[in-house]
Formats: sequence, C-alpha cells, structure tokens
Amino acid sequence: MPTIKDVAALAGVSISTVSIVINGQAEERKVAKETALKVLEAVKSLDYKPNMVARRLRSSEEGKPVVALYWPLDYRASFLARIMLGLQSEIRRRNLSLDLVVCTYENDYLYKETGLTNKNRYSVAIVGAASEKDMKYLASQKTRVPIILFNRYLDGFNSVRSNDEASAYEAASIFHRKGHSRIAVITTESSPIATSFRTRCFLKACSELGIEVDPACILKTDHSYKGGANAAKELIASGRLPHALFCDSDVLAIGASSIFNKEGIKIPTTLEMISFGLMGEDTTEFSTPSITVVSLPSEEMAAECIGIADSILNDSIKEPVHKTVEPRILFRDSCRI
Repeated sequence: MPTIKDVAALAGVSISTVSIVINGQAEERKVAKETALKVLEAVKSLDYKPNMVARRLRSSEEGKPVVALYWPLDYRASFLARIMLGLQSEIRRRNLSLDLVVCTYENDYLYKETGLTNKNRYSVAIVGAASEKDMKYLASQKTRVPIILFNRYLDGFNSVRSNDEASAYEAASIFHRKGHSRIAVITTESSPIATSFRTRCFLKACSELGIEVDPACILKTDHSYKGGANAAKELIASGRLPHALFCDSDVLAIGASSIFNKEGIKIPTTLEMISFGLMGEDTTEFSTPSITVVSLPSEEMAAECIGIADSILNDSIKEPVHKTVEPRILFRDSCRI
C-alpha cells in the first residue's frame, strides 16, 4: 500500500507539502498551483488513500466538523485549484472552524467511496463532476452523510449549479446578432454530463434562433489542447471553414486557435470564436488572440457550497437547497459586440 512518503517522492516535494495539498490547504499555505497539481497527479498515479478515519477522529476530539470534497483526478483535476480557492475563501470569510479534505475518486466508481456511507467520517460531503453512473448510484442509495452536488442536480440532494442554459443561449444569440449562418462546434468525445449538457444547450439555442448547424461541423475530440488542435485541422481539411466557432471548453479553444494562427486564418476577421471558460479567466485572456468566454463561476459556486454546508452543520436546513449561479460573458478579441 503506497504511503505519503511515496507520494512526496513521486511528486518531488516534501511530505509536509503533500499533507497540505490533500488536506485542502494549498491556497491558504501558498502552495503553487503547479505543485498542487503534481501532488494530486501523484496521488492518482499511486492510488494513495489518506487515512481519513484517523483524521476524522482527531477532528472530533477537537470538536471540528470535516467537510470532504470528492473530485475525480482526470483532465478536470486542473479545475480543482479554482474550486479550492472558492471553498477556502468562503470558510475564512465566514470565520468557520472546520477541516476541509480532498477525496479523489474515479468516475463511475463513486460507490467504492465508503466515506459517503460512514456517518462518523465526514460531516458534509461536496461531490463534484459525478458521472451518470455515479448519479444513479447516489439516487439509489441511502447515504449517511449530507451531500452537496457541485454542478449537478438530483431530487432530494442539495446542489449548486451554473446556469448553463442561459449562458449557452447568450453565446448563440451573439452569433445570431452578428449574422453568422455557418457555425461549427468543438466538443469532447465521451462527454461527461456537464459538457454534453452545455453543447446540447448551445445547439438547442441555435435551433430556436433559426441557425442551422451542419452535423458534419460538430466535431468531437479528446478534452486536451491537442484535441482542440486536431479538431481545427479537421475543420480546415474539410473545406467547411465556418464563420463562427463554439468550443465547449477553453482548453479546446486554445488548441484550435493555435492551428488557426499557424494556418494564417485570422481571428476574428475570418473566424469568430466563443468558448466556455473552465480554467480561469486569465487562461484565455492572455492567449493569442484573447478568447471570448462564458466564464464558469467555479469560485462563486464553491462559496455557495460552503454556505449550504454551514447551514447543514447548524441544523438549519429542513429541505434540500438548490442554488444557481450565473456565469459571465467576458468579451475578448476573438468575438466582440
């Protein structure tokens, strides 16, 4: 069984740094995002399971509740820094005395996480990026720990979501107002729930606005910079270069724009782009060109989760609470009104 020393050795950091990261204190203790990501990747690679039971017992002795954040260590691990920042900031703002721990899991295997069925381990659990299979598991089980779903919704569960429907409609409306009739979409293959939902919302909005999107111009690829680049190459090779391009994430958009730059396809003169922004506002602000994004409000959503957790801990919630947070459109060089 791997130990915390093994994680530290693989990540090339100290044991104390590993402890800080897995205990959700990276932002508070000023651990660099890149270092925190290395630690989380090492945790995933080694399948390291921290001894959270002992930690829970220590916290109980101190009279401190424990809030667990469950998050899968796949390509979405890079979003974790923004979420942790939002959680920690709200904890400090409310002056709460609690422990925050990060629990990694694998999509479709949430049922293996015994912390959700052991009432003595965590006081509240925030579950993020759950797959359809994970959601079915939650819906069919009697969990012993109060759960807050991050950017998901289930009857009977607390939830905090982004208003992706309105945001996707606004993105489509911008293209409509600018008179674009030939639009392409780059999305991810084997899409998780949130990604496929965003793309469906955008296509539905286009249909309602009278914009026809050729199915051949809906490209599915890996969620990576390379995936976005490959999709851009496919668009160029097809001879169906659109007037406007919608990308389901900023990772795909940055990869695609790199190819357009190399091929001399000028943005926004020849092609305008809008993307959902998942990685943080500065990621696309300093790309070339800067990319207009519908910015997912991860920090605000995380803060709402802490607000719900605080109410649960104070026993002031009698029915499930559902919060919706509005994203912002940040106009950049790739598409302006």
